[in-house]
Amino acid sequence: MTISGTQIYMLHLEVYSGTMGYNLRTNPLTDRSSVPFKRRSDLVDASILLNMIKK
Repeated sequence: MTISGTQIYMLHLEVYSGTMGYNLRTNPLTDRSSVPFKRRSDLVDASILLNMIKK
């Protein structure tokens, strides 16, 4: 994305607790039955981790 001639980047993080396991073939990150965002149930809020690192 470019804003006022400056190239802008975004880092997108998704953090999972692992309670559903780590095998992405049997437990993919996308769960089409989980409407509206279609993410696994073990997705955690990454902002908590980022705030801990920031301090």
